[in-house]
Amino acid sequence: MNKLISPALKLLPFAALMLALLVAPFATADLTGKVVKIQDGDTITVLDKDNVQHSIRFAQIDAPESNQPWGAKSKGYLASRLAGQYVVVVRAGKDHYKRVLGTVFLSGININEEQIRTGNAWVYTKYATDKNLFGIEKQARMNKVGLWRLPENERVEPWIWRKSKNH
Repeated sequence: MNKLISPALKLLPFAALMLALLVAPFATADLTGKVVKIQDGDTITVLDKDNVQHSIRFAQIDAPESNQPWGAKSKGYLASRLAGQYVVVVRAGKDHYKRVLGTVFLSGININEEQIRTGNAWVYTKYATDKNLFGIEKQARMNKVGLWRLPENERVEPWIWRKSKNH
């Protein structure tokens, strides 16, 4: 009997390590709540079940600023999709403003991707890790949807716009 237990005990640390590796990606739990504010085309406020508000910055995308061409339309589209809706946010960390960075899902639809697909945001090339986003943006450009209908001189990436406006 002792010979049977000994090999099993030797595997216990390995099993614990494997369990930890499987659970680690979920250590930063998803955030679920009601969208109570749309700041702009890539930032919302979500109220969780404990009535705590969380500022959510959409990861990997960058929408036009409010004072930028298409900024109001990007915000308006996002508001039409999310205002008052319950969403799931898959967290990716925090930004330098202490906002939650994340991918927002509404009924299983990736809203970060949707903002790009509808021409309401750019792929934030500096931070993008999902290569699929670039293909979605390319398709939106080819189809001239959303901001891609604007004259070329009005299509300024938000990160360049912010620098030029000394924000």
